[in-house]
Amino acid sequence: MRFEVNPYDKCVMNKTINGSQCTIVFHDDDNKISHEDPEVVSDILGKISNHFGELSVIRGPEFRLLGMDIKVKDKNIYISMKDQLLEVIQMYRDQAESLPATPATKNLFNMNREEDLVNESDAKRFHSVLAKLLFISKRGRPDIKPVIAYLCTRVSCTTNGNMKKLHRLICYIKSTLNDTRVIGADLLKVLHTWIDASYAVHQDMKGQTGGEILLGTGLIHGQSSKQKINAKSSTESDLIGVSEYLPFHVWTVNFHEKQGYNLERKILYQDNMSAMRLKKNGRNS
Repeated sequence: MRFEVNPYDKCVMNKTINGSQCTIVFHDDDNKISHEDPEVVSDILGKISNHFGELSVIRGPEFRLLGMDIKVKDKNIYISMKDQLLEVIQMYRDQAESLPATPATKNLFNMNREEDLVNESDAKRFHSVLAKLLFISKRGRPDIKPVIAYLCTRVSCTTNGNMKKLHRLICYIKSTLNDTRVIGADLLKVLHTWIDASYAVHQDMKGQTGGEILLGTGLIHGQSSKQKINAKSSTESDLIGVSEYLPFHVWTVNFHEKQGYNLERKILYQDNMSAMRLKKNGRNS
């Protein structure tokens, strides 16, 4: 059908039909087709069906894809993964009674080397629950990413302290079960990226990088990860953070341009560089 592949994501294909772009996104046997004219979508579905046979098709502003309940409303996208979260709570099995306001305490990265390791059964359950939450955090619940990022480093040596941190996270999930991720774009020509780092918060004195990319409402990409190298200061830790997250910013710019959206401004915010610029201009940070 002469669709063109986006070289920065070969599961995304585009073609201009009747003056507007039609996009097909592939994920195994789950696919999404979008065009402003419903008749164009029907025509493409017919051609695909002629080749592959009968299709299971869902159309309209509300649908389910990869465990996400997606609703398009008022130019925003609402993503809920309540059913997936309920599965996690059932997998965890233990009763989560308290309802904390945050997914972790300030001691998240603290590790007690004298704590006992959990038994093999609990270790397997810890691993299974985390794998499920990792999938969910990437799609519908970015607010739990820092906790998931840390606990994933403890899969091979899970302690009772790690289980307590997971327990608090499950309690938080129960208290925010109906929370919905909202994504929207104010203007498709301006991209904002924020990067920050926490200095030496891990037991081996490495830092933690946090980054997020926005086009307006809600982040379109976010990550929280342990830094690969040690830093000698908070300023150096922030620069390492920029080095680690900047590729996501560059990829997003390239991807959008190949989708036909030429960004006029690509802004990256980072603490110490901003302070240095203010100082250079003769102003206090």
